[in-house]
Amino acid sequence: MHRLLSRAVALGVPLIDTACSYGGGISETIIADALAPYPPGLTVATKGGVRVSAQGEKIVDGGRTN
Repeated sequence: MHRLLSRAVALGVPLIDTACSYGGGISETIIADALAPYPPGLTVATKGGVRVSAQGEKIVDGGRTN
């Protein structure tokens, strides 16, 4: 995933769009590990509103994900 993200940015992809419901926040961690510090012109967007518990239930949550 790190190589894929790095290559996408190197090819000019300007937006990485994710959400905490895609893997319970792991995608945000992978993106940060692969790309931080973010290059100029790159936008990383993460959507909130719904998260999935360890038991698989959807929970309305407008808070910040880390």
